[in-house]
Amino acid sequence: MRDTWPSPGGDWLKTHRAELNSMSTPIFLEWLDFKFADQPRKVVPPNEVLADRLAADVRDALRKRITAEILLEAGFDRLIDEAMKKRAGILVERAQTIRAEVTRGIGDEPSSHWSAPVGRVAKEIADSMGDDRCEIRPGQIPTAAPCTTGRRS
Repeated sequence: MRDTWPSPGGDWLKTHRAELNSMSTPIFLEWLDFKFADQPRKVVPPNEVLADRLAADVRDALRKRITAEILLEAGFDRLIDEAMKKRAGILVERAQTIRAEVTRGIGDEPSSHWSAPVGRVAKEIADSMGDDRCEIRPGQIPTAAPCTTGRRS
């Protein structure tokens, strides 16, 4: 192999031109392996880049931890559950028509995934003020059945 193609960095490369595609794939790969044999397997960036990344990763970890603490103290999950209860009626109603809305949505935008129209409906429901006609327990999946739990008279 070394007799066929000179090692990189030699004087031969200064005066000769070699087309890489003139080598067969096995010879090219062998030459490439030879060329990089003395190089480390992974590139390790300079210390400044490593230190910047370390600081950014520490900041990100702190942001996640502190955010979780704040949300827990503020009763975030309880607020979400309350907001879901307010939207229980509309959620049940829209669950009954979601297939038609998805069919219409992907018909209007054939390249869209079926989840895109579902996401749009979900945003509409989330943005609404909700309605107190019935309740959905946390984690409960709405059904097409009429809502009777918590219905106002």
